[in-house]
This record gives sequence, structure tokens and C-alpha cells, in this order.
Amino acid sequence: TITMTSRSLMIGFDYDLTRSSLIWCRTRQFITGTYPPLALTFGSLTTFDQFVITSRSVCLHSNTVG
Repeated sequence: TITMTSRSLMIGFDYDLTRSSLIWCRTRQFITGTYPPLALTFGSLTTFDQFVITSRSVCLHSNTVG
């Protein structure tokens, strides 16, 4: 949503925050480079967690925390 907000400002109002603010430029690069891999990782971990929870194996259940 942050990248869409900045893109809306760039296109709709012809105002590029990345040219006027070095901090925003670096922050936007960090967000667009970090969040997509995190979303993929968390999705994979969620899938694995559901597998462990629904598994019939007692070994898997005894090794989980919670």
C-alpha cells in the first residue's frame, strides 16, 4: 500500500517523493525489496505449521511449541 500511495502521488499529482527526499527513496527501496520475500516466507511457514498441527504423527506434535 505504501508503494501504491507513492505511485499515486507520482502519477496523479506529478510529485515524485523519491527525487525530493533521499530518506523516502531509500525507505521505498527497502520496503519494495523486503516485504515480498517476507510474505512468501510467512506463507510457507504458515503452510508448514498447518501441516504439523494436522499431522497424525505424535513426533511432530511433541516437538512443537505451544
